[in-house]
Amino acid sequence: HHNEPVGLVAGYNDRLALGARQAMLASPKTRNWNIRYTGVDCLINDSIGIGRVEDGTLTASMLWGTGGEELIRTAMKLLHGKPYEREIVPVSGLVNRENTRIIRSEWQKTVEKAQLMRQANATLKQQKEKAVRLRRNVPKCSATSWSRSANGCWSCK
Repeated sequence: HHNEPVGLVAGYNDRLALGARQAMLASPKTRNWNIRYTGVDCLINDSIGIGRVEDGTLTASMLWGTGGEELIRTAMKLLHGKPYEREIVPVSGLVNRENTRIIRSEWQKTVEKAQLMRQANATLKQQKEKAVRLRRNVPKCSATSWSRSANGCWSCK
């Protein structure tokens, strides 16, 4: 029945849950109903996702891992004829006002680790490019032995 109050609206993602909330609050018929709104994704963003859970606009949001990395690993095992798990269960969890601080903290650690990885990759790339340049500057020599001169330079014999 359309006249009975709704207690919960679950959106396929946080944006849809927020849109449903906006629509329900805009309607004179439903604006005073005590409705809980939940979404999925819990994006680390103040205007949607975790920010809306923190301020109470959303009651909760689900973290729902795609399992993409595990799916790729499984596909590689299949391609190479190796044993694999037949069932892959994505990691999920409920984010509510009580655990948003922990979620943000863990997310920040992940972001910091990703930044360190990018910096390490950039350094490795620079070192590789430098090594390639140095190899190009080494004179070609068909000799089988090298000798070191008094000034420390190497030459082929």
